[in-house]
Amino acid sequence: MDHRVIHKQPRPGADFMLQDYDRVRAEFTWDEARSQLAGLPGGGLNMGYEAVDRQVAAGLGGREALRCIAANDTVTRISYGELAGLTGRFANALTSLGVARQEMVFTLLGRCPELYATVLRNLST
Repeated sequence: MDHRVIHKQPRPGADFMLQDYDRVRAEFTWDEARSQLAGLPGGGLNMGYEAVDRQVAAGLGGREALRCIAANDTVTRISYGELAGLTGRFANALTSLGVARQEMVFTLLGRCPELYATVLRNLST
């Protein structure tokens, strides 16, 4: 399977976020990385919030969050807002089935938008 390279162009007036990989790698600290996360009141971390809901709250709900390329080269683009909606629907489905917090849920999915919605919802509960 041969896929085209996806070239990303910066928005007008914006630069790519990572311009000097070697410098960033040399200066990286976990404390600095943690300082860029919203975190939870009283401590802790919610990766579902950090990955999706925080972007929506910042007004970026219309921006592309995922680009899935299927084996037949079909491309599906999912915005942060759409991904938040998918994770919410999955959470509602689990609740309607009587699944409680911290219960294990197993899925068997390929790399499709629903997989990411499932994983991100489980990270946020």
